[in-house]
Amino acid sequence: MRGPQFWMRRLAASIGAAAVLVTAACGSPSAGSGSPATGGAAPAGASPTTPVSAAASPSTEFDTEFTQALELVTAYWRQEFTANNVAFAPVKDVRPYTKDGELSCAGQPLSTNNAFYCPPSDLLGYDVNFVRAGYDKIGDGFLYLLLAHEYGHAVQTRVNTNRLVSRVYELQADCLAGAVIGDSTRAGTIELERGDADEIMTSIMTIADPDGVPWFDPTAHGSNADRLAAFSRGYRSSYGACHLDSLSGVRLVPSSPR
Repeated sequence: MRGPQFWMRRLAASIGAAAVLVTAACGSPSAGSGSPATGGAAPAGASPTTPVSAAASPSTEFDTEFTQALELVTAYWRQEFTANNVAFAPVKDVRPYTKDGELSCAGQPLSTNNAFYCPPSDLLGYDVNFVRAGYDKIGDGFLYLLLAHEYGHAVQTRVNTNRLVSRVYELQADCLAGAVIGDSTRAGTIELERGDADEIMTSIMTIADPDGVPWFDPTAHGSNADRLAAFSRGYRSSYGACHLDSLSGVRLVPSSPR
């Protein structure tokens, strides 16, 4: 993939591993859990859209590309909310961590090898070592997939979506992630190189809940078919196909035909 202002590393055959990481990053009790959070203090100088390593080290290529991915996803949703005359505020706090229990949601400590969005604190937290490992192994396409899904949970919170069982909620975030990537590709913000789109779809097909996970399991995310269908629906048809029903009467319609 590539964009007009930055290059995204090519998603090679190993992008399947990215989907593994993305799924792990949305595990309970984190992504979109709706649980209150009590996070530790952010490093001095950290801003909501600028990730800072736990040791507040100088900016690295990873930091730069993480920020670019976050800014793209944020800008996408700002544009869509604005086009619908709906007030929009970016995620309030984006915070890295490195240790089990360094951040929590509803008083429940979060583990490493994870990333999450916690609605009450409007916090997107991520194990920086886990995310950096995904970036180093796969490329920054991993960051876009991860952030588009987690920001999808922030969008669900902003419109006060009708919260159902975990699997439905997570599949809706997959659909919203597909919308961000699909719409951004059609708008020319991201350029998919040959084979990238197929690789993304293939990666999603390789990831699913283990066989036997009940529909109502609070950690369920969906089967192979579920996740592929959800992401593909958003990718092809934008978020209008994601059934983003609002309990607050907020209505979002894609700002241009797709």
